[in-house]
Amino acid sequence: MNIKMILKASFLILGMALLASGCSTKESKTDILVELGNDPEKVKVYREDMQNLVKEIDKNQPNYKHLPLTEEADFDWFYIETYALWDKNVTKDQFIQNGLQRYPAYRESLEYLAEQLSK
Repeated sequence: MNIKMILKASFLILGMALLASGCSTKESKTDILVELGNDPEKVKVYREDMQNLVKEIDKNQPNYKHLPLTEEADFDWFYIETYALWDKNVTKDQFIQNGLQRYPAYRESLEYLAEQLSK
């Protein structure tokens, strides 16, 4: 199994676990969102939307290049940034520029995420 498939499977499993967990627990990678003062119910809706986005990517975007989220700090960054875009606290362009600073080789992925999360 290659690293891309492992990361996709890990992200999908993580997404399902987060969705099933309801409100954050200390083990949850999205604790950071609630800890930053976000409404737990709103975070739950965000998780559901992210789970649907993961399914959409897996089903219809075979060339999508997943961001290399390998460390807890990477996941925290990802959740904070995608939540900010989803909650309309940053623009698509701001999200893409923030992402390119961290992942310069992932412009297309960041643009796709920006488009999907800002709908």
